Amino acid sequence: MTDFLYKDFMTAKNGTVIPVLADGRTVDSRYNPEKEALSCVNSVSAASGHSFFIVLGIGSALSVRMLSQKFPESRIIALERTRHDIDFLMRLDAVRDLGASRRIFLTDIQGLAGTIIRTYLPAKYETPQIIEQRAWMQANADKTQLIRDEINRAFRTVSADYSVQAHFGKIWMHNIMENLKILAGQTQADATARKIARIDRKKTAVIIAAGPSLEKTLRQVQNRREDFFVISTDTGLKILEKTDLTPDAVISIDAQSISTNHFAGRALGNALYFFDICASSSAASHITGGGGKIVYFTSGHPMGFFASQFAKNGLPCLFSGAGTVTIAAVDLARQLGFERIRVIGADFAYSGGKAYARGTYLETLYDMRSMRLEPSEKKYDALMFRTELFLQDGGKNPGRLTTQILDAYRKSFVGYALENQMTCDYDGEAYNLSAGKSEGVFDVCAGFDFAAFCAECRKSSKNALEIPLLPYIAYLKNRAGQSAGYEDFLNLAHSHIVSYNEDYEK
Repeated sequence: MTDFLYKDFMTAKNGTVIPVLADGRTVDSRYNPEKEALSCVNSVSAASGHSFFIVLGIGSALSVRMLSQKFPESRIIALERTRHDIDFLMRLDAVRDLGASRRIFLTDIQGLAGTIIRTYLPAKYETPQIIEQRAWMQANADKTQLIRDEINRAFRTVSADYSVQAHFGKIWMHNIMENLKILAGQTQADATARKIARIDRKKTAVIIAAGPSLEKTLRQVQNRREDFFVISTDTGLKILEKTDLTPDAVISIDAQSISTNHFAGRALGNALYFFDICASSSAASHITGGGGKIVYFTSGHPMGFFASQFAKNGLPCLFSGAGTVTIAAVDLARQLGFERIRVIGADFAYSGGKAYARGTYLETLYDMRSMRLEPSEKKYDALMFRTELFLQDGGKNPGRLTTQILDAYRKSFVGYALENQMTCDYDGEAYNLSAGKSEGVFDVCAGFDFAAFCAECRKSSKNALEIPLLPYIAYLKNRAGQSAGYEDFLNLAHSHIVSYNEDYEK
């Protein structure tokens, strides 16, 4: 039995063509659908022009069109049950006009969450308003809970991402500017590219994360070192140093300057260092000051994508999922051309009541500050019990307590593998992934024109730089609360990036 909502069209008493539901009813009034739509839209109010609406039911498109006209700066998601229903309604000129708009997004229930995540910008738009068309809701009563669940799921994701932007927006911007200067000053990009080209891709790429289980699995790598290309996350680097295991590559996405501690006190010239353009510029300066070379990439910050146009070959792009370096490391291994990837120490949990494996810089830091009444164990407990704990995967992994954030990382990790057609098996100690045959697609940036980047920032209008500046706007907005409107924050962010570039060029 098909699950199509509409079956035909009819002409209302006033001459407007409206769709007919499969059961013979209509979403729109059969007498004067314009009057009914206008009444619905007139009941909607907004505090500013930057409104965001989710309209449940497209129907004849009258309500969506009038809403768009009343709020010309708004974004609107218009929902139908299935993609087939949208295609059916596209026979109406009014619906085709909606589909052509850059501010209106037509989606079905299956694509609802993804559409919200892609289009709702909390730094810019007000709290979303959901507009229910009563007749459409009645016709879709069996889908009501699913629609609510999808909307809630999407906004949980958006909220978490916005919280990160509001916290790190300023430090990201600072790091980007400093890292672009480092990139512009680096030489011998060809030598780095040749070094990457010579990598033996017949080996297994083993990724070193810093979870507690690493204490049991690291010996496997030590005993068979010649079989592996070792990619260490920044948090795992100190652990390797204490076991005299030298990585072939190190990857970092951490924006905090404290991450420089991962790299302190070690020889820096041999490994390949892969840094997100948002990662700690202090750590990057430390590495380049010690003779190391940084291979920069971008993983989602819009200013990174904007800057990429001034880089020879562009900036490589790695996926970091919900914001975890482990996923970025897997994506690096895949783009480097490795078919077999093994990930150890990726617990996404506090295994055995521990936060990290022995040997991270935190161990040194906490031990230095340990006192009789304030032992290091108390500091680890404070770290682990910041948020509610629960058993990982419904208790399938005994002894592994996790948090909502860590579990989101795990789901993002598994989801990444599935989306990239990679097998992903967990053997109780490590994740084993098969990426399939690849020649490698990672292309090193061969130079960056910092002067051209700065000039473009100065001459570009605030609207042209709006998207690259959004994470910084989120920081400014969070810091100031609701004391100013969006345009004020955009103006401030734009003035800051212009002044940043003037300072950096001096």
